[in-house]
Amino acid sequence: MQFKRASKTMYLVALLGALGSGVCHAGRPLVTDDAGFIDKGGWEVEGSMDRSSEGESRTKAYSLGVSYGIGFNTQLGIGVGPEETDGFTTNGVGLSGKTGLWSNDSGSGLSLAYALDWSKESGGSWVHSGSGVGLIYSRPLISGLMLHTNLGHARDEVDNLASTGWGVALEHEGFGSIAPMAEVFGDDRSAPWWNVGLRWTVQPDKVFLDVAYGSQMISGRPDTASVGFKVAF
Repeated sequence: MQFKRASKTMYLVALLGALGSGVCHAGRPLVTDDAGFIDKGGWEVEGSMDRSSEGESRTKAYSLGVSYGIGFNTQLGIGVGPEETDGFTTNGVGLSGKTGLWSNDSGSGLSLAYALDWSKESGGSWVHSGSGVGLIYSRPLISGLMLHTNLGHARDEVDNLASTGWGVALEHEGFGSIAPMAEVFGDDRSAPWWNVGLRWTVQPDKVFLDVAYGSQMISGRPDTASVGFKVAF
């Protein structure tokens, strides 16, 4: 789960994807999620370090999350992480889930994602900061490509904002152990973002490392970069 207060678009869209993703599909290092879900009894641990800038403002954020497959085509997760913007720190906790609604033998699927966030500013108390619900659709394309699309509604309780978020991503199956991917995402309140990433499979179906860089499509070019990992067992 992401807690990036510096970018409302990234915050709102990330709520729609929920914490964690299928072992071999999107999610980190992308914002757009995939329709896959963790099988019953499976675990995933995922973490990231993010750096973003907008004008003279600088933000760094860390996140760590755990997801578990509870059965019924459903996974649930919890994520925690501090964020610091220009010396001001906010801590966050998020609960999320994803439930598979439909799939076929070709690899296509449709899932429902849902999430709740709480945050605590320095010297303050914990408050409900956001919620989101959305649909995720994935399908294979030609030449080893997967298409992932997200569409949903999210609310930022801190700033009293509601928004429709969307994301479209293309993910390659990989050249050896390295898989490239790219996406465009946004909401109905601001300019869209582009993001590109690489995922390195350290151990098939078990251990992954990733990097990503993205920028918003407006003058001033707010941008973000991240590194992360995922371990499945």
